[in-house]
Amino acid sequence: MKRKRYLFLLAPCVALALLLCLSLSFAALPDFNRLKILNLSHSIVQGPQADPDPFYPEYLSLTYQMRLQIEIERPPDWESSLFELPDAVTSYIGKSIIDLYQRDGQKRENLASIRVRCELHPIWVTPGGEMAEKPGGISYYVPSFLLERGSRGQISPSEMLERGRFHFRALLRKMRE
Repeated sequence: MKRKRYLFLLAPCVALALLLCLSLSFAALPDFNRLKILNLSHSIVQGPQADPDPFYPEYLSLTYQMRLQIEIERPPDWESSLFELPDAVTSYIGKSIIDLYQRDGQKRENLASIRVRCELHPIWVTPGGEMAEKPGGISYYVPSFLLERGSRGQISPSEMLERGRFHFRALLRKMRE
């Protein structure tokens, strides 16, 4: 009987210790927005390719492949790789997608979305020289109604991409049900 009472008292202590460890691990994550972006450039490697939209097959989706080169000043105390994009980079990608929409998609009446696969090529710049990091990638699905709002300036390019991700996840969940 006493053993159960001790376990009952021990459970909140263990939960509190786990919560403390979890909060400390998140506090140790580096702040990617403090990085100084020296140069951003992109090129369209492939596209536009008009395919049926994966969620609305009666409408089109324009697909692109973009190569993005990011030159970042590496602070002396920086130990992390670039596993989260700074807001400046996300905003740049969003503006580039809006430009693609205005150039190729805005005149299409049956456009449902633009899909972009970005190859990320980060280059860390230090006083000792440049150091390339292993390339990564990220994909974006942006519905045309968000592209229209982004092109009119009603939402920021970063917000447009974030809402596009939420919309994609919701459509994917709905499709699986």
